[in-house]
Amino acid sequence: MTFPDPVAPAAGAAPRRPRRPRRGLTFLLRGALLRGALLRCALLRCALLLGALAAGAPAPAGAAPAWSTGLHARARLIPGGQADGLRVAGLEIVLDPGFKTFWRDPGEAGIPPTLDWSGSRNAARVEVVWPVPRRMDEAGDVVFGYEGRVVLPLRVHPIDPDGPVALRLRLDYGICSAICIPVRADLALTLPADAAAVPDPRVAEALAASPQPARLGEGALAVLGAVPEPPGRTGGLVVAVRARVPDGRPADLFVSGPPGWLLVPPPRARPEAPGTVLFRVPVRERPPAGGAGALPLSLTLASPGLHPVVTEANLDTREWPR
Repeated sequence: MTFPDPVAPAAGAAPRRPRRPRRGLTFLLRGALLRGALLRCALLRCALLLGALAAGAPAPAGAAPAWSTGLHARARLIPGGQADGLRVAGLEIVLDPGFKTFWRDPGEAGIPPTLDWSGSRNAARVEVVWPVPRRMDEAGDVVFGYEGRVVLPLRVHPIDPDGPVALRLRLDYGICSAICIPVRADLALTLPADAAAVPDPRVAEALAASPQPARLGEGALAVLGAVPEPPGRTGGLVVAVRARVPDGRPADLFVSGPPGWLLVPPPRARPEAPGTVLFRVPVRERPPAGGAGALPLSLTLASPGLHPVVTEANLDTREWPR
């Protein structure tokens, strides 16, 4: 490698011999460039390695849980401490303004969320506690979901109660504004066996506000019964849900059934006896063999000023046509 002489020879003068490059400077430049390239490669490899480790490994206890950021939404797992021999955590989802995500049963439109915990270690079962959703409109369809920020409490049953639980979640969920977009998040969190991890207070707040399990007829706000009505003249199928709602308060009902079933309760119940209302819930969709036996339903009942409840019911649908 040679450097051109910046001074041109005078007219008529013999051409000057090119100067020999200063080998020391050349080697220094080459060495600096080589070292810079090697350093950049090393840094890039380290960044890729750290990124892969962060994506695949649970966050250590005490570390800030990592967000998985998608289009117009982000999600993470947060610790919630321990209760009744179980580990408690939360799935936190934050949405951009104008976007919504969906309840366990999204309604007439939307994308139902799926939660895959199969990559977790020392977790026998993970229960999701679904907060009461909002009834919303999506291009003329009735949907049930959340806006802004939502925390879904998680009750984790460890296999070994004396060992840490490594949660790994593959979350597929949908967000909607003018259009609906599927989002995937791979999340991880370690829940220690002791009380060393500081619980996030948002988990306790979400758990306290979530529907409490209740038997039929139990409590001031209660589902009293759910029965399938005989098929009507038009062939439409309806589930009659009676509820106790004190003081004539408004109430809302949300119904979740097995895969393939879609039941959309009306926005208002029909008053019956004092303190009792009737929701006539039409069956909008059902599987081809639906109606051949028992139909398990999860009924979430909410009313302003009263704690919401969730009641499980099994309907005998043998009289419904197949």
